[in-house]
Amino acid sequence: MRNFNRSQHQIKPVKSLGQNFLTDQNIAKSIVELLEAESDDMLIEIGPGEGALTSILVETPASVQAVEFDRRAVEYLKTHYPQDLFPKFNLFGGDIRRFPLAEFASEHRSKTGKKPKIIGNIPYNITSDILFLLFDNASYLERAVITMQREVAQRLVANLRTKDYGILTIAASFVSHPRIAMSIAPECFFPKPKIHSSVVILDFSEQMLTPERFKKVMPIVRAGFNQRRKMLSNSLRSVLPTDEMLLSDIPTRYFNKRAEELTPNDFIYISDTIRAQIPTV
Repeated sequence: MRNFNRSQHQIKPVKSLGQNFLTDQNIAKSIVELLEAESDDMLIEIGPGEGALTSILVETPASVQAVEFDRRAVEYLKTHYPQDLFPKFNLFGGDIRRFPLAEFASEHRSKTGKKPKIIGNIPYNITSDILFLLFDNASYLERAVITMQREVAQRLVANLRTKDYGILTIAASFVSHPRIAMSIAPECFFPKPKIHSSVVILDFSEQMLTPERFKKVMPIVRAGFNQRRKMLSNSLRSVLPTDEMLLSDIPTRYFNKRAEELTPNDFIYISDTIRAQIPTV
């Protein structure tokens, strides 16, 4: 497969949209292969842009649902992938954060018995929003193959007691098995970003928490890491109705620990201990 050069780009990337178009088609092919697309699969592509991944996705036996915010890209994709020539390709023009992901996934599963797979080279400026969209809807999904900035990817797989270990690490571990599959150099994008990128696989087949318990535990996780240098006895006060609860309900072994010292199971235990008093957000 050939690479694109600058003169071949039909859409001028917009910085405010976080657009960096993948130009290396060999890497694009490798990314798509990580999905392991099969017949009856539904592949949801986030932000296809000029279609570096789309051109390969439509060659798989799966159906493709693209979600694109940029109106210029929507028109470009409609022109290059018309319904009469690509009947298994559909396009939603809008923000992925407004896409009815749960309803769409449920409908597909009712028809095929399979959960959708997610793929995308996602905008750097809304990476966290998209990841939590996937985490919140993890029970509806099979896997995600996401290209993101390397620093965020490292947070998803960080080890206990490291600077990268935090809210994203815990959240990802609650609902998925994350792993970094490959790295991509800045030269493989246009315009060339100042940072390296990584492709992360999120396997949703085994989940520690149900969606309901995930929503109950996350306020504890956020409270702990939003003041990560404070001891737990101080950082959790914002989510507890009274100080007496902290003293009476949370085991003393946690009092002098910081959030970065707690495992995902520790957060689950603390939440289960006091969850009747914690508002769901």
